[in-house]
Amino acid sequence: MISAYQQSLGGMGEVRVRMAPSPTGFLHIGTARTALFNWLFARKYNGVFVMRIEDTDPERSQKIYEKDIVEGLKLLGIDWDEGPDVGGQYGPYIQSERLDIYKKYSRIYTGAISSSLLMKRKLIIVFVRRKNLWRRTRIWKRAEKYTATAESVADLVPSRLKRTWIKESRLRSV
Repeated sequence: MISAYQQSLGGMGEVRVRMAPSPTGFLHIGTARTALFNWLFARKYNGVFVMRIEDTDPERSQKIYEKDIVEGLKLLGIDWDEGPDVGGQYGPYIQSERLDIYKKYSRIYTGAISSSLLMKRKLIIVFVRRKNLWRRTRIWKRAEKYTATAESVADLVPSRLKRTWIKESRLRSV
């Protein structure tokens, strides 16, 4: 029998949930609770439970905490289908190892990537204004220097800057 939740998906695909603990301290009850709920939800609906390590605070993140969180969750019987220790098609699963991916998309968003490269990747710029290009590029350069000690990411973006929307068509393998 199909549950109401599965029917509500309407063919959108499988359930994917993730747990993204920050290795800035030992495993605590809040992290374990969130992991348990996500794990149960994924298992109930034949979904995928993803573990991603959110090591975005380089000054406080430590490998000993990461190891403790992973081992603690495993001790509780919580396993994952994708993660740093098991891999998966959407890796890497450690946030700091994904920086090149984020930089690529940030350069596209700010307009700091050539139009010929955009065409090669079948990306279509829907709205780009030259006068905003300089601002977006300037923001990108400031964002590259962002650390966890900055007041907030919002300080990087002027409030009057309008968003540039980019539509990405599906890439086909040649």
